[in-house]
Amino acid sequence: MLNYLRADLYRLRASGVLLGIALYPLAIMGLLVAVNLLAGAARNEWSMSSLVDMTANMGFGAGMLPLASGFAATYLVASDWTTRGLKSLLATPHARRSYVLSKIAQCALFAVVNPIIMLATFAVVPELAGIPYETVPDLASALQWLGEASVVCFGYAALSTLLSLLAGNETVAYLLLTLTGLGTLENIGQAVLALAVTAVPACTDIANAMLSGMLLPQARAVGMGLEALGLSAAATLRVTLAPLAWAAASTVLALAAFKRRTL
Repeated sequence: MLNYLRADLYRLRASGVLLGIALYPLAIMGLLVAVNLLAGAARNEWSMSSLVDMTANMGFGAGMLPLASGFAATYLVASDWTTRGLKSLLATPHARRSYVLSKIAQCALFAVVNPIIMLATFAVVPELAGIPYETVPDLASALQWLGEASVVCFGYAALSTLLSLLAGNETVAYLLLTLTGLGTLENIGQAVLALAVTAVPACTDIANAMLSGMLLPQARAVGMGLEALGLSAAATLRVTLAPLAWAAASTVLALAAFKRRTL
């Protein structure tokens, strides 16, 4: 697995994906500044809420962190589907397992790195532009939020990787990444569950349990920023455990499905 992981990181660096991931939050902040300038706001009149709230709102409210966290693994898998490189790549014993696990390891890596990069960018750029934050969170609060955000991003990234492995096509892999990161698939699932509850009221408790265990409610919770740190112990536990359960299930399903897949 480590050999695959090293090769994948080299491919990401050579292709410019790593640079793109690093510059992604900078582009977002640049867009925000441009929008305010076009709206005619004077720079000395601008102010932003806390650093964590700003990052949470853009990262999870707009779905940018779930998308970015799953992009690296999806890019590699999608590229391999296009080039048909998997046929030679998976010729050695246990290669399929190592291939999948290396992608999940990347998911864990970028699930941590992306929130840190976005938080750091949102901390530095407004300061350089002379745009103040209304409140500055303490280090412990920022780190706690980062931990919760990373876990949620890991769940999304692992699920996106599973779907890209099942897709068998580059275009479909990117489409599924987008639909997953933006929460579209979960919104469809929520609509289906709502219809099921309407048709069969007896399944309300089961449906509610399924809804609360989806990734989207956890992303919305973390997307509240500092307010997420004031959630109840049960809600905080769910924000942590639900994404980890999704990541574990995605890994197991990816290993099982890819092991039997005909290339």
